[in-house]
Amino acid sequence: AMARAGFVIAPEFQPSIHVMRLSLPPGSTEGSIFEGFSKSTRQRIRAAERAGTTVREDPGGESLDEFGRLLVERGGALGIVIRPEQGYVAAWRRLIAAGQAQLLIAENGGRPLGALLLYLQGGIRATAYSADHAALRDQFPGTMHLVRWRAIRDAVAEAMPAIELGGVDLPGRRSIPDPGDPNHGLYMHKAGFGARWVVRTPARRIVLRPWADRAARGARRLVGRASRLRCKA
Repeated sequence: AMARAGFVIAPEFQPSIHVMRLSLPPGSTEGSIFEGFSKSTRQRIRAAERAGTTVREDPGGESLDEFGRLLVERGGALGIVIRPEQGYVAAWRRLIAAGQAQLLIAENGGRPLGALLLYLQGGIRATAYSADHAALRDQFPGTMHLVRWRAIRDAVAEAMPAIELGGVDLPGRRSIPDPGDPNHGLYMHKAGFGARWVVRTPARRIVLRPWADRAARGARRLVGRASRLRCKA
């Protein structure tokens, strides 16, 4: 029906469309949810705790710039482009100030290891972005397992019906990742918490003023070309 009305699938601005969701049935406790994790997930959480890694909330968003740099690093490894400098950090900071987002930071001895940004929407917590220092994973195993466990505990404490752990699909790879895919490890990581793959319909749009749309696309191409030239310089 939307296609007949002239709506077309919009360009993919977000890395993922679909999501991994963990249901939290009524009466859930930290213990009951933890027991539902895979054995390796439980072990990694405990290993991170034994190593002295802790997770704290950043209520003022002071670490957002560093988080943005982590996202760029992670995006490069997956072959996707993330540009947090284009208004994202400012928007995240406003959402945190309004109580509509939460930034969780994993640290060890004051050293930041990874972070997770959640949106508080629709009565649940939804992971927007997450990233860690890939070079520190062997030294500090289980970092992101511990961060997600903190987010899950917060959702349980607030009796939320579910928490979304974020997506794992990539542009050009919109199905459940297969072994060998660059995002298969992330899929297994989130599945280890008991999260299930939930299919979402991609965003659609309708162009009411074609001339304005063409002008906007031309402007974006010019901006992209200018950015590439600056990088080469």
